[in-house]
Amino acid sequence: NFTHIYSSPQPRALKTAKVLFDPKKITVMEDIYEYKRPKFLNGAEKDAAIKFWEVDQKENKYLPSWKYDDSESFNEIVTRVKKLQTFLTVSQSNQDTLAIIGHGTFFLHFIGLSLMGDSYSPIVFFDLLRNISLENGGVFVLDFTSKAGKLIGLFNPDSF
Repeated sequence: NFTHIYSSPQPRALKTAKVLFDPKKITVMEDIYEYKRPKFLNGAEKDAAIKFWEVDQKENKYLPSWKYDDSESFNEIVTRVKKLQTFLTVSQSNQDTLAIIGHGTFFLHFIGLSLMGDSYSPIVFFDLLRNISLENGGVFVLDFTSKAGKLIGLFNPDSF
């Protein structure tokens, strides 16, 4: 029984939320979308997409402020995650049970920042990406206490 239900504004997350919960009880949170991909990738030729992922992104992915054109940098994603963490610690009580419907990439950043605090970096993110699988439709449970502001537990049945 969830006291609050939050969803990403992206259509696939919102659709999932509406299947699982009463649509009237869902609050859309604009900042929990996955990430901004470069727009040129939409409809791009395969060679252009490969060049981006294999060359441009690969060369720059460990630079926290790097982004390609209109995409989003690591630092910008971290800012969104911190906004959610602040919201959770300030506005939710320890008795609240939340459902947050979002995206694996965003939640990996949430986990990384919760565990590492100011030591969180692109290197940590890519280590998490290699070692934790948050599949579409997967479920995981976080106990994010406002007192400690740390990640207490993580469970994704598909990861084990």
